Amino acid sequence: MNYLCNLGQNQFMTSNNPTWTDSDVPYVSEVGLYDSDKNLMIITKVQSPEMRLGVQQYSIKFDF
Repeated sequence: MNYLCNLGQNQFMTSNNPTWTDSDVPYVSEVGLYDSDKNLMIITKVQSPEMRLGVQQYSIKFDF
């Protein structure tokens, strides 16, 4: 099964990490897929953290 995750220009630009400051540059290190009840179904990690820039797409493929 394949999913295409799109990150909009201004989405996911902050963190809940208590050491985060507004001057920090955000990075993507993992992507999670949730069902309609907001239960985490799958999580995948990128090979190395990627700087969060503009619109980004992540293709996720998984097998049952």
